[in-house]
Amino acid sequence: MFGIEHWGVDPDIMTFAKGMANGVPIGATIATPEVADSMRGNTISTFGGNPVTCTAARATIDVIEEENLVENARVMGNRLRDGLNALQAKFPVIGDVRGMGLMQGMELVGEKKQPDVESASGSWN
Repeated sequence: MFGIEHWGVDPDIMTFAKGMANGVPIGATIATPEVADSMRGNTISTFGGNPVTCTAARATIDVIEEENLVENARVMGNRLRDGLNALQAKFPVIGDVRGMGLMQGMELVGEKKQPDVESASGSWN
């Protein structure tokens, strides 16, 4: 469910926001006990603790789990990457294709393999 799972790291702190509640204003911070215990004050979250937004977040997380959306993002991300790679093979203006899951990007470089404003404006199609 989280990008960190692909890199073998154990973060001390993770923060979450609107995506956690499908756009409803919410924020959450989780931390190791050592980090959390060192915090002073009641909260470090702007929108944390509201019962309405917490309900929205729980419902969103339930849908993500019940509908297996993490796996769907992996499958659709692979499909997107395949399509971007096919475009890269067809159009030399596309330099690098990179990303993970549905967070993908492609670099438009032009014939000189340098950033190319004209190509990015769509004049190459």
